[in-house]
Amino acid sequence: MEQQKRGSDVLQEAYRARGFTVTEELVGQFAQAVGEIGVHDVFVKGLVEPDYLRSTFTPDGAAGAVELTGRILEVIEAGQVPAHVRVFPRGIPWPGEFLVELTIARGQA
Repeated sequence: MEQQKRGSDVLQEAYRARGFTVTEELVGQFAQAVGEIGVHDVFVKGLVEPDYLRSTFTPDGAAGAVELTGRILEVIEAGQVPAHVRVFPRGIPWPGEFLVELTIARGQA
């Protein structure tokens, strides 16, 4: 017979498993890496301490997407940030624009 966990145990486990805290300093590092590149959207969740951030950027062409992705990856590696970066080509039949999506959250690395 499986023993049920007490409510306090479940609560403490959920607190320990919370997401990665997205700090103002970390956002500043990514903002510096992004520079003047256009921002398509930003979504942050988690109050009082944000634990999830997703943002999409629109760099200039394929070379801009490669350069931006490299700068974002440098910040991720330096801070061992649990993050995921995806590059989406947009345009038919040839990509005329690229979107670079950055997601920061526990379980993303």
